[in-house]
Amino acid sequence: RYDTVTGEGTRFNSSGGATSGDQFPGSVRALAQSGDTLWVGGNSGLWRYNTVTGAGTLFTSSSGPATSGQQMPSNLVNTLHEFNGILWVGFGGAGLWRYD
Repeated sequence: RYDTVTGEGTRFNSSGGATSGDQFPGSVRALAQSGDTLWVGGNSGLWRYNTVTGAGTLFTSSSGPATSGQQMPSNLVNTLHEFNGILWVGFGGAGLWRYD
């Protein structure tokens, strides 16, 4: 994140960046934004970052929201697309998952 007023940047990784909640898990493979939420997909799952509060939440195939009774099928997120309030998540070899 780059602050245009101060000219300073914030690095997000497993050691820091988010002001509360889960930190970013690792490498970036996909990004999507929906309002004040930045979605980041990587090798270790799906990370939701609130750009206003600074809170981060990590979703993985073993923890996180279930949609229609289905957990995320994989932690390897390849692509993200937000449309009309629905987040579409594509996985390497594990199909497509819808989060709304």
